[in-house]
Amino acid sequence: MLRKLAALLPLASLFVAGGARALPIDHYGLGEPTDDRDAPKVAPSTACNTLMLYAAVATSGDATADKYRFTGQCTFNVAPKGKRAVMKTVDVLIDAEWHPRLKRASERVVVKHPDLGVEFSTWATCPADPFVAPNVACTDKGMGANRFEMFISREDAPFAKNRANASQVAAAIAAVGANAAKIWENPTISRIRPIGAQAVGARTPIWIDVAGGAGMCPMEIDFGDGTKEKLIVWAQKPFSHVVEHAFTKPGALWVKARALPGCSGEGTVVAIVK
Repeated sequence: MLRKLAALLPLASLFVAGGARALPIDHYGLGEPTDDRDAPKVAPSTACNTLMLYAAVATSGDATADKYRFTGQCTFNVAPKGKRAVMKTVDVLIDAEWHPRLKRASERVVVKHPDLGVEFSTWATCPADPFVAPNVACTDKGMGANRFEMFISREDAPFAKNRANASQVAAAIAAVGANAAKIWENPTISRIRPIGAQAVGARTPIWIDVAGGAGMCPMEIDFGDGTKEKLIVWAQKPFSHVVEHAFTKPGALWVKARALPGCSGEGTVVAIVK
């Protein structure tokens, strides 16, 4: 399974209830309220580019629901209601299900941002699994949100359609292994183990412990030397993961692992590099 997370998925912006207020001078100088309707409407295919499948529980040809987890980033409007649009790239998670008996695809879309933490759902009727099969035409599309439809069309649902192929699904199923019952449970970064003295340029193993769930954790690692990397790390029990890195400068460097959607928590440790 791929470890690099160059993943970008579909999500939306925040909703904040609006109240009565004085009308400010807008950015066009017309005396009208600055409104988030000025935000461009985006499609997941362009705002999210590519999407990373990292966990799956699926059996082709049976009548049980197939489950998929996708993680990545999208660019959306994150401004409060009534404010001028602010387009930012945010971390996202999609938990998707395909019900072959009902011909139904559904998604839980989670946005993670310092000023925005929200989730919503999508659904559609599809003749085949839209997350894996190419060119599946879905109908009866819906989105369980109110103002998100100002920025993302429900016609784009399901947002994660055709973002995985059969080989990627097989790898994701193998990664989940015996932990299929815990696929929807988010693990937590427990710690980064202490790092001994290292030499500049030497390949250094960095051990990260993850607890709970199926043991798979999308994360961003800041190595403290100006290098950051987005990874999906996992292992069967015990949930300990090793990432190698060659530090590019000497000093007491803070190494930090930050969970992305689909995981939680963070860990920090100092690496002495000479």
